[in-house]
Amino acid sequence: MKGSDGVATLRFYPDFPSEWEEFSSEIKGELGEFLERLQKAPLDPDLLAECSVHEPYYAYELSAPAVVYWKLEYTSGLMSVIFSTGVEKICILAVETGN
Repeated sequence: MKGSDGVATLRFYPDFPSEWEEFSSEIKGELGEFLERLQKAPLDPDLLAECSVHEPYYAYELSAPAVVYWKLEYTSGLMSVIFSTGVEKICILAVETGN
């Protein structure tokens, strides 16, 4: 589901809120910047080139000791195929820290 601004919705795994509290300030800052960049342009070729592809998901390594695993969900239905509306949701599957 896209927001009213047409930006793809971020959907987080269930444990994300509690894990967020445990992340270092360095990881929080870098993860926040990455998520903003990802949400702004999830199909950006430069961004995708920085990720490892593990079909059907991607992995992005932060310079802080952490890896973000994520995947894209596309709008479904005939009209979306015809008009190619693109990414509807960005699912954050996990954040693995180097603790």
